[in-house]
Amino acid sequence: MFKKKSQSSLTNQWTPQKNKLKYPKWTFVYIPEINEYSLIWDKTRLIFISERAFRSWNKIPVIASKESISGYQIWKRIGFAPGTLIESVVDKKRYFITGGKLFEEEKLLITTPDFYEKLGFNPNLAIIASMEEVNFHKEGGIISDI
Repeated sequence: MFKKKSQSSLTNQWTPQKNKLKYPKWTFVYIPEINEYSLIWDKTRLIFISERAFRSWNKIPVIASKESISGYQIWKRIGFAPGTLIESVVDKKRYFITGGKLFEEEKLLITTPDFYEKLGFNPNLAIIASMEEVNFHKEGGIISDI
């Protein structure tokens, strides 16, 4: 009687609206036309510095068009999520991303193996980051004493 549509056919038929829309706060969006990930925050949006930084937030974005987010002013750029381990591809230094203020991520240089051995963090889960991605985050000190 009723033919059930597969999830993939539903996804393939849907396209983002081409008019200005109002998204709820904390909506993560991807705009394929410009290959950009953003976070909607009130009447503004934060643009992620890279796809790697976006992926660290472990969110599935909704697909948006340039027109659908055109009502949102760009507030700032945003980096890796607090709690993320990153490793510089340039010098192999590892950092723990922390955030004191909302969207003010800092990097803490890890200088002791105790960070992994005593606290249980897995060094193999560090995201390999470019120099630009590492330098985006403010210096927040070092982790040397556990």
